[in-house]
Amino acid sequence: MLISIICLDKPGHLELRMKTRPLHLEWMAKTKPAGAVFLGGLFAEDNTTMIGSMFVAEFENLDAARAWHNDDPYVKAGLFGDVRFAPSRNLANTF
Repeated sequence: MLISIICLDKPGHLELRMKTRPLHLEWMAKTKPAGAVFLGGLFAEDNTTMIGSMFVAEFENLDAARAWHNDDPYVKAGLFGDVRFAPSRNLANTF
């Protein structure tokens, strides 16, 4: 099942993001889900300031996506203020 995970940082937590980023990137390299469509940061309108993360990948189910996400060093550090999980469909190649 294709699942989108959208995570917005708590306001004022850019320093925590940058401090935790090396661990997060190491974790991503080791645990990248099979069928990953998008794994990356979200930016403010200035296209420079990081404000969150977004993942779109294949998971067995929502519980598996949540379990994978909960191991993220960003989650363990308490970076995110809002996290959304949603089953998705990729229609990019259908038009």
